[in-house]
Amino acid sequence: MEPKEKRYIKVRYALCLNKIIAANRIKAKENKAGGPKDHTFINSLRKLEAASGISFPIIQSISKGIKNPALTTVIALAEGLNITPGHFFSLFDEITEEEIKAAMAKTKKK
Repeated sequence: MEPKEKRYIKVRYALCLNKIIAANRIKAKENKAGGPKDHTFINSLRKLEAASGISFPIIQSISKGIKNPALTTVIALAEGLNITPGHFFSLFDEITEEEIKAAMAKTKKK
């Protein structure tokens, strides 16, 4: 696999991870407004660290598309988010080419 292809996959994975956390933030706010608090939503990288057992610096690097996670890390992060790896990858498949290109262009500028 070419380095360019690996970067593409890392950025796509990062986008998916960030989308799930952002969606959980919205759900947590809606849930909070509706009554008793539900603390099961993983809505930050720090909470994902606690739920998955993966260190924050590693999660942060993955969420920026810098680090290439091992399969065990991928599974631990999905389980930490309270979803199956299969569900995670179905969301991964929904990431569009435009989103990936925009994210790659943004990181290139930095």
